[in-house]
Amino acid sequence: MNQVFSRLGSKNWLFHVTLMCFLLGALLAANLNTQGSMRQQLGLPAGSGRVPWLVEALKEQRDTNEKLKATIAELRAKNEEYEQELSQRSRESSSLNKELQEVKFLLGLTPARGPGVIVTLDDNKSKRVGDIDSDLYIVHDFDLRNVVNELWAAGAEAISINDHRIVARTTIRCVGPNAMINGEPTAAPFVIKAIGNPADLEGALNIPNGVVDLMRVGIKVKIERGQFIEVPAFTGATTVKYAKPVPLKQEGTN
Repeated sequence: MNQVFSRLGSKNWLFHVTLMCFLLGALLAANLNTQGSMRQQLGLPAGSGRVPWLVEALKEQRDTNEKLKATIAELRAKNEEYEQELSQRSRESSSLNKELQEVKFLLGLTPARGPGVIVTLDDNKSKRVGDIDSDLYIVHDFDLRNVVNELWAAGAEAISINDHRIVARTTIRCVGPNAMINGEPTAAPFVIKAIGNPADLEGALNIPNGVVDLMRVGIKVKIERGQFIEVPAFTGATTVKYAKPVPLKQEGTN
């Protein structure tokens, strides 16, 4: 036994050399394993040489990715702001469109429906044509205007004559045997539709010695109430040639 230890002691240098080779091999194996793992992460083929510079490239790439993530988050936040702003503008546009539709309705540019009265004026053809007072038995343009004015005064909200909407620019005048309404000819019988409170409208027309009461002396007059009267939209010209809107004065200016 002593002889064995003696031999080992004489070859102590061999033991140390063997141990160092073992440790060196382990380090080389670990290094190769690390490089292989890095090559795999970077998508490099095996045996592409040492990659110490790729470590720095990988770090830079990771930093770049973090910056890009931050940029994406910032862009998403801005996109949400734009979406909210667009939604706000959409609501404002909807509100403006609602106001526009209300204005068009008030101007008579859209059809209307509601309760009211229907007044029918017709020539009294039973009277002799050669009668000296034959004009009393014919519906004239001023008869139509008088009834329309009486209806407006009684609170009518929409009026038409023979399906011609009466608006601020409507003209009613006689041309021969016809009446021109909004520039279009129409003849008796004249059916006047008015939307409003039926009781108020009918009461205004039936005032003793009023407009309609005096008409009954010559022409035929018929007044009816209705709950679902329809008045068409105005179809005449809506453009102006000479009139221009007055610019609004800004604050602080005379």
